Amino acid sequence: MRPLTDLEVRARISNLIEHSYGGKQRTAAIAWGVSPQYLSSVLIGKRPPSEKILAESGLIRTVMVAYFDQSKPPSRAPVN
Repeated sequence: MRPLTDLEVRARISNLIEHSYGGKQRTAAIAWGVSPQYLSSVLIGKRPPSEKILAESGLIRTVMVAYFDQSKPPSRAPVN
């Protein structure tokens, strides 16, 4: 399973609104307990979707953490 891009997440939310709420963002926002302005901001990529919106879309958010050692220069692959 691969992570979805922001664009794919917004498309999934938009498709859910289209198919489940007749394309009415306001109706979806009320059903999800968010303001229509917030939902609009999510759909244009200005705000991240809430956990409720993600759950309604069948999605979950995970956070990946990576640690880097700054005391050593990055290794480079050998050039042949």
